[in-house]
Amino acid sequence: MLGAIIGDIVGSVYEWHNINTKDFPLFREDCFFTDDTVMTCAVAEAVMKGGERDNFIDAMKKYGRMYPNAGYGGRFGMWIRSDDREPYNSYGNGSAMRVSPCAWVMDCSFCARTGMWPSNGRDRAKLSAEVTHNHPEGIKGAMAVADAIFMCRYYFGAHYGDYDKSINDNAAECKNRIRRHIEKEYGYDLSKTLDEIRPTYEFNETCQETVPQSIIAFLESTDFEDAIRNAISLGGDSDTLAAITGSIAEAAYGIPNWIKEKAYSYLDEPLKNVLRRWKKFVKEQNIKVVKNIKKTVGCMDTEEQIEYIQAMLDRPVDENIFRDFWSFLDRNDYFDHSYGENLPIKVKMYGLNDEALKGVSWWSEKKCLAVLTWLTREEHWIGYAFNSRWEKGHPQKVLKRLMKLLSIKMSRARN
Repeated sequence: MLGAIIGDIVGSVYEWHNINTKDFPLFREDCFFTDDTVMTCAVAEAVMKGGERDNFIDAMKKYGRMYPNAGYGGRFGMWIRSDDREPYNSYGNGSAMRVSPCAWVMDCSFCARTGMWPSNGRDRAKLSAEVTHNHPEGIKGAMAVADAIFMCRYYFGAHYGDYDKSINDNAAECKNRIRRHIEKEYGYDLSKTLDEIRPTYEFNETCQETVPQSIIAFLESTDFEDAIRNAISLGGDSDTLAAITGSIAEAAYGIPNWIKEKAYSYLDEPLKNVLRRWKKFVKEQNIKVVKNIKKTVGCMDTEEQIEYIQAMLDRPVDENIFRDFWSFLDRNDYFDHSYGENLPIKVKMYGLNDEALKGVSWWSEKKCLAVLTWLTREEHWIGYAFNSRWEKGHPQKVLKRLMKLLSIKMSRARN
C-alpha cells in the first residue's frame, strides 16, 4: 500500500496547481500527506482487525478524526464527524484511492492452483467501498483498482496456472491481460493514450473519470517513478490519480528504496506505525497460507474421504454445493494439475454428458480426479455451471466411482 501513499505525497502540491509535464522534482519540501494516505492506512487497519463492515467504519472514523484537516470531501468529512454509520451513495474516487491493502491479502497461489479468483480480498475491496461509496460506480472503481493490483502481483510475480507459463519477463503481455480484464469486467475505456487524454482532461473527483486514467498511467509506464510522473502529468485530481497509479505500480515494479525512505520522512509516527504493523501482517499472512496448506492437504484418511463423499451425494443442489465440493478437493490435494492428459477421451470430445459418462465405471482414480478438476475449471469460466451439472447428476457419478475406488484401496490396506 506504500505505492498509494507515495503517489499521494508527490501529488499533494499539484492538486490545485496542475502541471502537464513529467519533468518536475519528485519530492518537494512542501509535499505532505493527504486524506488518500490517511484512509489507505485506515483500510489497512480495518483489514488487520478482520476486514468486516464495522472494522472499516470504525477505522475510517478513527483516523478521520485523528487527522481532521487532511482534505476530505464534503460529505465524507461530515460522515466522519457524525455518529452515522450508513453509506451515502457516493461515486467519488475516495473508494479507489484507499482500496490497495485489500488486494495484498488475495492469495496468488490459490489462483494458480484453481484458476479462480481468491474471494477474500475482492470481498473486502467491495466492502471497503460500500461502507460509504455504495453507488455502483464507487464500488466498481474500487474493485477495478483491486483487480489491477492483484493481477500485477500475479503476473509480474511469476505465478501461472495449468498449461500456462510465467510471463513476468514480458511486461507488455502482463499489461495487455490487465487491460483486457478491466475493459471486459468493468467497461472502462483504456484505449486512449496519455497524450490524447492530457489536453482536455480537467479536475474530476469521480471514479469514472479518475480510475481509467490512473490505470492508463500505469499501463504506459516503464517503472514505479515513471508511473507516478505519468499520473501527475495529466493534471486533474493529482494526488488521487497518483495514489491509484502508485498502488498498481508498486505491485508490478516494487519501489526503489530511496523513494520509500523519502516518503517515510513525510509521515508522522501513528501512520508509520500502521505501515510497520501492515508489513508484519502481510508477512504473517503469507506464512499462514503455507501452514494451512501443509495442515489441511491430505488430512482425511480414506474412510473419512468416503464418508465426506457420501455426505455430498446426499446433498440437494444449493448455493453452497460447489463451495463444499471444492473444499473437499482442496483439502485432499485432489486437484490434477495435468488434468488434460488424464481426461477420458469422450470427455475431451463431448464434455461431461451422459454419453461421456457411459464408461465411468471403468475410469481410474486419475481419470476421476482429472474430471473433478475440469469441473472446477468450468465453474470458474461459466458461473453456476456446477449447480446445473449437479441437477443432472453428472458430478455425483464421478464421485460414486471415486468412492468405489477408495473403498477398494481401503479394503486392500486392511488386508
